[in-house]
Amino acid sequence: MRTTLLSSLSLALSAAFLDAQTAAPTTYTLTQTESWYTLVVKTKTYRDGSKRVMDEYTDGIDRPPRTRQYWDLETHDWLLWDLSESNPPCRMSKGGGKDSIDLEDPFVLSAGRADELLEDHPAHVGTETLNGFTVELYVFRGPEGEHKLWLEPKMKLIVKLERTAPEAPPHTILEVLELSLDPPPATVFQLPASCAEEEDTHRQARR
Repeated sequence: MRTTLLSSLSLALSAAFLDAQTAAPTTYTLTQTESWYTLVVKTKTYRDGSKRVMDEYTDGIDRPPRTRQYWDLETHDWLLWDLSESNPPCRMSKGGGKDSIDLEDPFVLSAGRADELLEDHPAHVGTETLNGFTVELYVFRGPEGEHKLWLEPKMKLIVKLERTAPEAPPHTILEVLELSLDPPPATVFQLPASCAEEEDTHRQARR
């Protein structure tokens, strides 16, 4: 009976927290790391209204970003270039970036992952402060080990996801290091010459 009551209470608390969810911000700078296996990949995502950019640090989290992706959320244009080159060639999808808009949005991704994880009815441990966020801590235990989820409930943002396999140290799968809701600098949305030329040509063709 005690277990049933605790489970019911945990589910009720989860529902209450998620009922207070607010819309994802449309102006922000978010820095996070992901490590599903051994490679740690750092990304920094900037958004200001209809423009979004993601820098990917594939050469190491303490080194400059390697690539930059750019989305126009109104036209669904997508561009990609190498930041290590002075005059990089530009890869572009004209209107074809629609499918990747949600797939690469950190808030959409996080909310979807959180929904999947909470379907397993994890134990709600309590409220903590992590990386400047007030989060709810959930714990999953099973034969493959233990998972911990630190969730910011208003935005349904996974601040940290950790897995501890049997007889192994904890492994951080995902962690949001920093979130700013101030407008990003305009310079991050500037296109290199090769991309700007292709974008201008595409705009003129749409007229």
